Amino acid sequence: QKEQSWYKPGSTIEKIINLISAKFFNQPRTISDIISELKAKDYHLKSSDLTLPLRKIVRKGLLMKTKKHADGTVSKNWLYVKG
Repeated sequence: QKEQSWYKPGSTIEKIINLISAKFFNQPRTISDIISELKAKDYHLKSSDLTLPLRKIVRKGLLMKTKKHADGTVSKNWLYVKG
């Protein structure tokens, strides 16, 4: 379990990783989807709070950025989905 030392416990990155574990990203999600899901867990974040953590997670290969929805339609915003 030493692998996870690249982020701090309780950090925004950890919150997003918990969503990955909960299969939240099995569907492509927008930043607003992520904010709503975290708000439901009583974490109140702005989209700017997610920019860097999401970038790090994408670079680690845990999530991918895409413009395609699950149904194949194209989004104007970036969507995040499990790699």
